[in-house]
Amino acid sequence: MSFFRHSLVLSLLFLLGCSGNENLASRFAPDASLSPNDTTAVEGADPTTTIKLPYTVTVPIYDNAEIVKTEGKEVFWTSSDPINVISDYYKQQLEQKQWQVQVAEDNSLTATNAEKNFNLTMTFTVNGNQTEYQMLGTEITPTATEETPQTPQTPLNAEVETNPENPLAILQQKGIVESSALQPQEIITRREFARWLFKTNNLLYADTVGNVIKEASSNSQPVFSDINNDDPDFGIIQGLAEAGIIPSRLTKDASASNFQPSAPLTRADLLNWKIPLDFRRERVDNVTIDSVRDTWGFQDVNDLSPQLWRNLYLDWQNGENANIRRAFGFTTLFQPQKSVSKNEAGIVLLRMGNQGDGRWLNSSDAQE
Repeated sequence: MSFFRHSLVLSLLFLLGCSGNENLASRFAPDASLSPNDTTAVEGADPTTTIKLPYTVTVPIYDNAEIVKTEGKEVFWTSSDPINVISDYYKQQLEQKQWQVQVAEDNSLTATNAEKNFNLTMTFTVNGNQTEYQMLGTEITPTATEETPQTPQTPLNAEVETNPENPLAILQQKGIVESSALQPQEIITRREFARWLFKTNNLLYADTVGNVIKEASSNSQPVFSDINNDDPDFGIIQGLAEAGIIPSRLTKDASASNFQPSAPLTRADLLNWKIPLDFRRERVDNVTIDSVRDTWGFQDVNDLSPQLWRNLYLDWQNGENANIRRAFGFTTLFQPQKSVSKNEAGIVLLRMGNQGDGRWLNSSDAQE
C-alpha cells in the first residue's frame, strides 16, 4: 500500500512541475489543428483534380491512363487496360452526361455536346500490351439564324464534305484532271494517278516550299526501265520516285524495276503512294500483322505486305478522314490487288495530311 501512495505522490509532483514549465507542458498538449475526421491526402487519388485538358467543357478522364503528350486540342493517352474497357467507359460516361455518342466498328468514338456546341473525337489503338488513344476536341460554330442571314463560305482551316457527289469536277476545276478523264467508274491507270497525285500535292502545299515535289530533270538517269527521258510524264514519275513516294530501286525495292504506266492502279498502290504524303514526318516502328488485325480487322490481313501493314496502321490514325473509309466505305476486306476507279482516286486526293493537320481540295483550297 505504501508503494502506491508514493507513486501517487510522485505523479502529482510531476504534473505540478509541468504546469510551471511551458515547454514541457506543450509536449503533452493536444494538436488544435487536428480534428477527429482529418485524413492524410493520397497523391494521385483523384486524377481529375490534377489533369487539365485544353477544352472549354468537362470531359471524363479514365483513371488508369496517362497523358503521353498534348498537341493543341489533341491529347494522346496510354493505358494498360483493354481497349474495349476504355472505349466502353467513355461511351457510358458521356451518355450519362447527355452527350450524343456514336461508336464505329473500329472502336473510334464521336460525341457531341449540343448544349456547349462542342464535339469530341476519340480513336483507340492497341500497341503491344498497351492501349493508346487520342482525343480531339473542337468547338462547333452555331449556324446562322434566319434573322441574321449569312453568305455560306468555306473559311481557311474548315472541314468540307468528305464524299462529294462529283470529286472529279473539283479536280478538273483545279486543272488536275482533264475533261476527257471525267468517267467516275472507269479504272484509273498508274500513270494517271501519279500525275494527279503530283499536281494535287503541289497545289495544296504551294505555300510550303518544303512540301512541294520537284519535277526530275530531263537529263536524270531513268529509275524505271519503261519510263524513258522522252516520256511525257517522265519529270513527274521520276520526281515522285526520287522523292521516295513511289517504290523503286531507289527505295531498295528490287521488284519495282518497271513502272507499268498503263497497268490499273491497285488499292495497295493507292495507299502506298498516298500515305507518305499524309504522314510526312511520322515514323512507325514495330507494326505487326496483329496491329492491322486489331485496328481494321480485315479478313484478308494475311495477304498484305509488311509495307502495307505500316501504311494501313497510319491511315487508321486519321479516323473518319482515313483514305480507306472515304474511298471504300465500310469493308472487312482490303483486297490489295483490286483496281481503283477514278471516282475513288478523286475522293482520296481531295484531302492530304494527318488528323488535325490536313488540307482539303475544294473551291477555297481549305485547310483544317
